[in-house]
Amino acid sequence: MAALKEKLANEPHITSLPHVDIHEHEFRKGVYKVTEGVFIAVGYALANSICVETKTGLVIIDTLEDVGAAREVCKEFKRLTNNKPIKSVIFTHAHFDHTAGIRGFIENEKEEPTIYLHEDCMRHESWNVSFKYGIGARSLRQFGTLLNHQVPHSKQKNWYKNAGIGASLNLASVLNEDREIIQEFEHSAAGLHLFKPFGESHSFYQDEIKFEMVAAFGETDNQILIHVPAKSLLCPGDNIYRSFPNLYAIRGVEPRNAYAWYKSIEKMLDYVQRHNIQHLAPSHSRHVVGYQNIMDVLMVYRDGISFVHDQTIRLLNQGYSQEEIVAEVQRTKPAKLFQHPYLLEYYGTIEWGVRAIFMKNMGWFSGKVDDLFPCSKRMKSAGMVELVQFMQNQASEANGPSVAEHMVKYIEMTNERKKADQLDTSKYTRDDVNRWLLELTTQVMMNEDSERVRELRYDIIRDMASYQTSGPARNYLLSWWLEEKYDLELKGSGNFSMKDIILSRPVEWTLVTLPFHVHPAKCREVMENSSGMITGVIELCDVKQVFRVRLKRIGVMQMTPLKDGYDVNDASIDWVLRTNEMTLKHILTDDKPRGDTQAQPEETGHMIPRVRTGSGGLISVLFGLIASKRSEKNGLVKGKRKAMQFFSCLETKVISKL
Repeated sequence: MAALKEKLANEPHITSLPHVDIHEHEFRKGVYKVTEGVFIAVGYALANSICVETKTGLVIIDTLEDVGAAREVCKEFKRLTNNKPIKSVIFTHAHFDHTAGIRGFIENEKEEPTIYLHEDCMRHESWNVSFKYGIGARSLRQFGTLLNHQVPHSKQKNWYKNAGIGASLNLASVLNEDREIIQEFEHSAAGLHLFKPFGESHSFYQDEIKFEMVAAFGETDNQILIHVPAKSLLCPGDNIYRSFPNLYAIRGVEPRNAYAWYKSIEKMLDYVQRHNIQHLAPSHSRHVVGYQNIMDVLMVYRDGISFVHDQTIRLLNQGYSQEEIVAEVQRTKPAKLFQHPYLLEYYGTIEWGVRAIFMKNMGWFSGKVDDLFPCSKRMKSAGMVELVQFMQNQASEANGPSVAEHMVKYIEMTNERKKADQLDTSKYTRDDVNRWLLELTTQVMMNEDSERVRELRYDIIRDMASYQTSGPARNYLLSWWLEEKYDLELKGSGNFSMKDIILSRPVEWTLVTLPFHVHPAKCREVMENSSGMITGVIELCDVKQVFRVRLKRIGVMQMTPLKDGYDVNDASIDWVLRTNEMTLKHILTDDKPRGDTQAQPEETGHMIPRVRTGSGGLISVLFGLIASKRSEKNGLVKGKRKAMQFFSCLETKVISKL
């Protein structure tokens, strides 16, 4: 063991970015007063614990992951509140770092407290048991547990900083420099008989103080927000912390629902506005005080997630791969927004977020033919060695063929060897070679496209299709070959009637997807000299639905149903369109109104094709109603110029083929 210590002493000091060093201050250990009768414990473990004092007892929100740390925090909470008993506990969600310290809080209580939690928490706990060993090692790496607790010199050499959203995950044993155990962490689980689960919402009173709990899915599908009106307090759980959110945890989880996450933040914004909330106490990082500060943090967080989610959906609908979307989102992201401390990548990253959103909506397959059967790392390694050897043997002339030409010759040679059954089958199979050669043709075509390479590519694709057992695999490969070679595109849809679907489904279903069509570059160009935001109202009079749409110069849109109506003369509203749901449906389908509907055909302008479907078609219809010379008759009440600017920032392009 001493030898390891000495070896590690010779390893280098690892530098860190200045803002990463500063971020450590976020987790300074201590119990802080949020407001009268509300305390937050930070830096004792990975998560925070929050205490709300009532007349006769305490309500604890989240209990850390470590019983020892929980005892320490509980002792401090009791000291600050004249040793009042803990009467209730609330779990903001089911994660280990919020629940496993429960014994440290309740072991000495004369009466067992009730534990409130979302009803899905038990399913989450059961599901985690199935993957305990699969994600265990990855979790320890993600949170730096080995670095922090068991590696000599780790802190002196700046290897371990923090866990991104907390000081440390107290999980594995702590070792000294001789790798002897000096501290064991204890974890616990509450008895099921203490649980009081709920669904969408639940409220309870402890003494005179009301606790409102509402489902607000985001980091988990059992996340809740907690509103304590008497304390002007909102507890968001893990739906906000001082870092870009972890839309995918590299420890191994199902990708988080980014859309649900930012809609939950909109729910919090509504709470803050309606109740003039002054205190935000998250379950990770420090609390925020002051109405405007809270609004600013929540809006920045909402816009950051929205930009990454909505742009990923926009681009995947155009056939972009994960790698292409990552690059485009990074290129077009509004720099000022993503320089905000709450969107710096201390925990989650934009790249992981894009990949998670793609995966959640489209699965692992990019849609590109060379990704259908990816080449293994083993085959790539062997293939690269062969390719380099081949190129070295060919590099006899100073001004000989280009690197791309050598690669093409190598593909041709290997493909011919494959056809002649001259492969070394002890190293790789025919399928291994096809996957490798198909990937190489993609690489060559990205730099130097030619008919010669394409014909090689088609030959490889056809060969791969010939030995597929799976019907979908064979169909996909051969369809791609013909589409790419002959520029084919599917025409018609048989007897499937989009008209029936459009006429029988609410327009709202399509309307809510407008944020997925925002083009960031167009927003910045169109709104360069404006206030930075265009706000409109779309009213569907026949179904009594009203939607406010806010488009920001940074390239995000927020759509909110207005339950209480609106004032058309409100100076903050730039444009208003009043139309009917059936009017939009009939324009989309080029159908005439039937029955007793009051909808009438409107003059729609030159922008609308005869028949359009989906959100792209709806954008064209709405733009046409506004752009028409008879826009007032079409229902535009105010703000034609602003409305046209608004819709010119949206694009209708969707994928027809890859």
